[in-house]
Amino acid sequence: MRITPLLGLAVVLAAALASGCSKKKHRDAAPAPAPAPAPTLSSIAPVSGPTTGGTTITLTGSNFQGGATVAVGGAAATSVVIVSGTSATAVTPAGSAGPANVTLTNPDGQAATLANGFTYVLVTPPAPTLTAVSPTSGPIAGGQTVTLTGTGFQTGASVTFGGTPATSVTVLSASSLTCVSPATGTPGAVNVTITNPDTQSATLTNGYTYVAPAPTLTAISPTSGPTAGGTAVTLTGTGFLSGATVTIGGAAATTVTVVSATTITATSPAGTAGPANVVVTNVDSQSATLAGGFTYVAPPALSSITPTSGSSLGGTVVTLSGSSFQAGATVLFGSSLATSVTVTGTTTITCTTPGGTGTVSVTVTNPDGQASSLSSAYTYVVAPPPSLSSISPTSGPTSGGQTVTLTGTDFAAGATVLLGGNLATSVVVTGTTTITCTTPVGTAGAVNVTVTNTDAQNSTLTNGYTYVSGPTVASVSPGSGDVSGGTPVTITGTGFASGATVQFGTSAATSVVVVSATTITCLTPSGSAGAVTVTVTNPGGGSGSLPSGYTYTTGGTIPSVSSVSPASGPSAGGTLVTISGSNFLSGAAATFGGVAATSVTLVNSSTLTAVVPRAAPGAPTVVSVTVTNTGGASGTLSNAFTYLPTPVESLSDTGADPDVAVDGSGRIHVVWRSTVVSSGATDILYVRSTDGGRTWTASPPSLPGSGRPVSRPRLAARGNTVMVVWNETVSGNEHISHTYSSDGGGTWSSPGSLLNNGTQTPDPDVSLDGNGRAIVAYHYVGTSPWGGTMPIRTIAGTPGGTFGSPVLASSFLAIAGPPSVSADGNGQVLVAWGGGMNGPVVLAGTDVWSNRSTDGAATYGTAINVSSNGGLANSINPSIALSGSAAVIAWEGDQLVGPTTAYFIRATGSTDGGASWGSNVTVSTGAVLLKTDAVVAADGSGAFQVAWREQVGASSNDEAHTARTTDNGQNFSTKVNLSNNTGASVTPAVAAGAGTFVIHVWADDTASSGTFDVLSY
Repeated sequence: MRITPLLGLAVVLAAALASGCSKKKHRDAAPAPAPAPAPTLSSIAPVSGPTTGGTTITLTGSNFQGGATVAVGGAAATSVVIVSGTSATAVTPAGSAGPANVTLTNPDGQAATLANGFTYVLVTPPAPTLTAVSPTSGPIAGGQTVTLTGTGFQTGASVTFGGTPATSVTVLSASSLTCVSPATGTPGAVNVTITNPDTQSATLTNGYTYVAPAPTLTAISPTSGPTAGGTAVTLTGTGFLSGATVTIGGAAATTVTVVSATTITATSPAGTAGPANVVVTNVDSQSATLAGGFTYVAPPALSSITPTSGSSLGGTVVTLSGSSFQAGATVLFGSSLATSVTVTGTTTITCTTPGGTGTVSVTVTNPDGQASSLSSAYTYVVAPPPSLSSISPTSGPTSGGQTVTLTGTDFAAGATVLLGGNLATSVVVTGTTTITCTTPVGTAGAVNVTVTNTDAQNSTLTNGYTYVSGPTVASVSPGSGDVSGGTPVTITGTGFASGATVQFGTSAATSVVVVSATTITCLTPSGSAGAVTVTVTNPGGGSGSLPSGYTYTTGGTIPSVSSVSPASGPSAGGTLVTISGSNFLSGAAATFGGVAATSVTLVNSSTLTAVVPRAAPGAPTVVSVTVTNTGGASGTLSNAFTYLPTPVESLSDTGADPDVAVDGSGRIHVVWRSTVVSSGATDILYVRSTDGGRTWTASPPSLPGSGRPVSRPRLAARGNTVMVVWNETVSGNEHISHTYSSDGGGTWSSPGSLLNNGTQTPDPDVSLDGNGRAIVAYHYVGTSPWGGTMPIRTIAGTPGGTFGSPVLASSFLAIAGPPSVSADGNGQVLVAWGGGMNGPVVLAGTDVWSNRSTDGAATYGTAINVSSNGGLANSINPSIALSGSAAVIAWEGDQLVGPTTAYFIRATGSTDGGASWGSNVTVSTGAVLLKTDAVVAADGSGAFQVAWREQVGASSNDEAHTARTTDNGQNFSTKVNLSNNTGASVTPAVAAGAGTFVIHVWADDTASSGTFDVLSY
């Protein structure tokens, strides 16, 4: 379309006009409307409601706008509904009691208030109710979560159980809450109470029950008591409650006290002998039982006493029989306590009677206080008076303090001793024949010695003891020596006593040996140049001096000894030795263990030759060698030379099975079986030596014979008593014969038969116990020679007197080898044997056993297996020796080593008198070598000597060997070959004297002719 200019202009104009008109119209618009009118509030309905809120109210007024809010007492109402401009509804909030302003506020902020338009009224809520508690019971320790059910529970409510507040109370709703039960000390039902914050509460009576755990009873102490009751006991367990009761054997205990939940004390009621149940019952009727927890012990019942009479001095060993005796029981004779009470089982007591007079009752009282008496059960018989025959030693220092031994008869325990009218001290009555005591201070000269028994009867030895003023010192040789000391000297004089000490000036000599009452040897101490007094002081305090008896010199050449070659030789002496050292001078002397060597020759200043002297009796095996120059200076090499024991005497041209013993005076006694058979009989031969084995009686006399074959002589000696036992064959059976000497082997009794009961009693051994009694051990073969049982028995009695009945020491069926017996003066007897409980005599696993008596072989305890084989196939042929509380057993053991058998000598020791034994020790080992015939002897000083037979080399060259132990069989010295010859040396025997003195004998086929000699050293 084409537009003309005119028309376009018109259009433009029209548009412009239109635009201008439009603008003018906007500038001339009408003003904004006026604000809405403010609301008014004229009334509220209802005008009141509870303080808890929740009341629906209607507000009337004007100008209400949609979205308006309502507040009552300043708190916002809920559920506000604007019905119209003049009406609205709302729900009141909670408020405080009293009038409250009501305000309606429109969305535009304009508000209307009706002052005090609504009044809050206080309304008490209903009290809570409690209908259930779950669970309904729980532990008295509390801590259980419990749920309470009911109505009206308010937030902040509290709960109590029996008045005790619960913890962790949580209100889940108005009808449910949870809490944790508190602890209580008493079981039973309790009330449960809930209390709201407004103090209203509800209680469920006995709504919850506290339950205590059942008690436990674990122990009662003591576990036994008399049937009469009255024993205070303590019960241990858990869960004991105050008020608990106790029954023992169904009867109620008394004085029951619940000390704590774990301890009750009570007093036992009377009961019936035997075990009884113990029951604890708590107040909640729960109980605990300790089955057989308490044993009622019957009172003792004393039925008899044996013997029924004895000396009025006491000291009689009696046996009480009855029942229900307890360890630790005491025995009264009248009103006096018996001593040495030993309860054996429950039926037997042995004891020693106290002194007394007349006929008395005997009462046994157990440790639990129960007692039994036997009226007029024991009669005291007036004892014979004592008889004192000798005292040894017969003299001593006026200062007293010397130990003396009194010998006689009928000495009684508690006896007193007077020397010259003064009481001796440390009086010990050993048996009825011996007393030891310590002399009091006295006046020089002879005094009477009197023994007085407790019944005032006495015996006097006129001038029996002589007080001497002290030792005298006559000379010292050599009279001088170097100031360095160590010079061997010999002191001569009188009155020297064993244990005497020596002083040079104010210094003590060393290595003091009291050789006799007139001779002492010692080594000088170091000193200063010049003469000094030499003083000898006896143990009792008396002393004697030699003024200027010894002179210390200076400038003398002091030798030193470095070696001796050879370092060993026979004890008989005669070995030519070379002594090496330094500073040897011409004229020097040499001593071996204090004994002077001969043929001492000075080779040069560092070499001497000398001939070794014979070892002194009792000298140690290893001795020191001393070289003394002419000026008296000396040098010593300790342990420089070893004396090797060698046979020094042939006691027999034909003999076997020797035995040896040493008596209290140092005499050596030897017996053996002659191998010469005459008219079918053999003899027992005997010799003795009074000089330590250097010389022997001229020819071996036969002991009184019987004209029958004899075997296995065995010998024992103590004091002046010597006894020999042996087997004789009578009517095909071996019985035991004996003879004895009471004068140290000078004269002998006619042979007597100890046992001849028509059966076999082989392998006797004998020991003297120091109380004048002999103990003989032997096999007893019950039926045929080796087909029946073979128990070990002992028989005890007085040589020349009577012997009692045999006593069983073992009841074993199998016995391997002869038994061995050893006794002391304190009632101890040890017996050893090899055997097994069952089976044949020689059985793999045979052991060495021992048994012990503490009442002089009247009874024995339980046998002890001392070897337990130690891996050996057999342990047999033991020998036993007892010395005080020390004892040693040695035996033979064998074991297969490959295809052959090795033999061992084994040993063990005891430090408690044989009540227990230590570990086994191998004394001599070596495969494929014969080691047997073990014997052991004690020397009285704690050392034991073991000897045995041992094969040397591959041939049958048997030798007698020996070794020594000083620690009760724990360790042994290196073995020594005693015989060391080409012939067989078998069946060794050994005896020991005081200190290091040892004597060995053995049968020796020196010429390898089959004829054995008896040798000794």
